[in-house]
Amino acid sequence: MKKLFLLFVLSLSFVSCTDDNTENAGNSTYVVGFPRTSLNQSYVATGDVVPLNVPVIFIGGQEGAPIGSDVTVSYEIDPTSTAVAGDEYDLVNTTNSVVLPSGITSTSIPFLINTGNLETGEANSKTIVVNITTIVTEDEVVVASNFKKMTITLTGLCFSNLAGEYTITYSSGTVAVFTVEETTSGNYHSNSTPGWGTGVYSFDFVDVCGALSPTGWDFQDSNPMSGTGIVQPNGNLRFVLTIDGVAGYTNRTWTLIKQ
Repeated sequence: MKKLFLLFVLSLSFVSCTDDNTENAGNSTYVVGFPRTSLNQSYVATGDVVPLNVPVIFIGGQEGAPIGSDVTVSYEIDPTSTAVAGDEYDLVNTTNSVVLPSGITSTSIPFLINTGNLETGEANSKTIVVNITTIVTEDEVVVASNFKKMTITLTGLCFSNLAGEYTITYSSGTVAVFTVEETTSGNYHSNSTPGWGTGVYSFDFVDVCGALSPTGWDFQDSNPMSGTGIVQPNGNLRFVLTIDGVAGYTNRTWTLIKQ
């Protein structure tokens, strides 16, 4: 186990983060499944049809040796899904199956996302819930019980253009510079996190029609960041953020000044 201590410059307090690997797929059986249980996808509602490839991976087993035969993975759309095939998305494979080739560690379930049919705003998000149902192969392969279902959340975005440089001047007089880059439509990465200096700990956020939401930072797994934000009329970004486990970082208001 390793520990990492972060100094929060405004409160002079510490947070401990841990990193443990608890995944153990065993050595007698090959294991396949989704790499995660949820996936958030945001699209500007331009009317474009955009491909989305959902990975299915070789998780482990047999001491990491590759699977010696092709694995046919069948899947279905769970009835709890709120997105509708033929409307918000289309299935590419009519057989509802994909093949993980022998010796290869991943394949993908392909979708087409109809961005023009996505309503904008997080309140109007739709989900595609995908279940892995069966696998066919010559080897002994099972589906990981915790990773046989994935929930994909589709959110429609308005046009967003927030990339650039911003600053915060702290009460100490220190000026932190935030370089914000657009990673995908409406999704942004900042090289700095409010409360620390320039380039100290990055964070990510999404812009949904002027409403901002943090989507993670460098220690999201152990000390999750949550909160809200808005794009102000002058182009500044105003956040109200909480980071669990960091003393003094509850509902803190930060305004990033557009440069």
